[in-house]
Amino acid sequence: MSIERLREMFTEMVVKRDASAVARYYHPRFRLTTNGQEQDYDAFARGHEAVYGSGVTYRVEYDEDAWVDGGDRVGARVWITAQRPGEEATRIEVVLVAAYRDGLIHRLWELTWPDWSRLGAFEGYPRRDRRPRVSSVATTIAAEPFPLSFDPDASALVVVDMQRDFIEPGGFGESLGNDVGRLAAIVPTVARVIEGFRAAGLAVIHTKECHRADLSDLPRSKRDRGSPTWRIGDPGPMGRVLIAGEPGTDIVPELAPLPGESVVEKPGKGAFYDTELGAILAAKEVTTLFVAGVTTEVCVQATMIEANDRGFECLLVEDATESYFEEFRLAALAMVRAQGAIIGWTAPADRVLAAIGASCS
Repeated sequence: MSIERLREMFTEMVVKRDASAVARYYHPRFRLTTNGQEQDYDAFARGHEAVYGSGVTYRVEYDEDAWVDGGDRVGARVWITAQRPGEEATRIEVVLVAAYRDGLIHRLWELTWPDWSRLGAFEGYPRRDRRPRVSSVATTIAAEPFPLSFDPDASALVVVDMQRDFIEPGGFGESLGNDVGRLAAIVPTVARVIEGFRAAGLAVIHTKECHRADLSDLPRSKRDRGSPTWRIGDPGPMGRVLIAGEPGTDIVPELAPLPGESVVEKPGKGAFYDTELGAILAAKEVTTLFVAGVTTEVCVQATMIEANDRGFECLLVEDATESYFEEFRLAALAMVRAQGAIIGWTAPADRVLAAIGASCS
């Protein structure tokens, strides 16, 4: 079904140059990952209004042997040929994965990173602007349990779940009896680390734990566990608890993502499970992750374990992570670096910023 729907989209929207079809085929919370950057629904729709208003014509061809149907996810290989009147046609290969939600494309990853800027009509699309990797020099940071050597050009910061429902008074975290002030206290340090990575030209990726409005990605065991004041999906002071698009799932204002920074909505504890994080990191050619956020022993550690299993080197920024329980934070830090960095390394923010500043200045 999804394959037929994808074919229909290319015919009705691309070939027929119908920008109004965006609303028929794409989810309102749609995000496109292409050329190592992202577009949201509004930018995507505006871009298509512009290109389809030109005189460019389009033809779409399919590699019939490359289709992969995973139910609500489809993999495909297509060629899009565009031609302006009186100009030579340009043909671009696109290998893509489309994820559907409610029958609409919710996420789209273009894995071949087609250089849309080759097509004059696509001047507003993200271009290939990744920094060259050829002259990258390894840098060493004084970390525990021993120094970590890393390639700055292949590094990214992952900020885990710094969202209002966990950090602000009146949210889900406080409703469980937790002292959210402990988490709020690290916001300035996390902000400093984020700004350092931005200044160094390195990727910053944000995650937030949330579920679909229909709760179709929420296991019953997770919802029914314990005796909280509100369960996931219930109405709360910040909207429905841990539901995508509700105010409580917003990143706290002090750490708000900039346009173009990836925001990964994760239904589980780890940031790789059922998300696009792996594809984002692959597109950016990342091999080393610096991790910050909350809570240290749950979502932060789960993300690092998932990353470790996928071959990433990970460093946890010691003073940019926190738990509702000090003993849990300390135990998690110790577990991360135990047995020769079994999960990864740890270091304070000042050392991390000095390392990336020295290497990226």
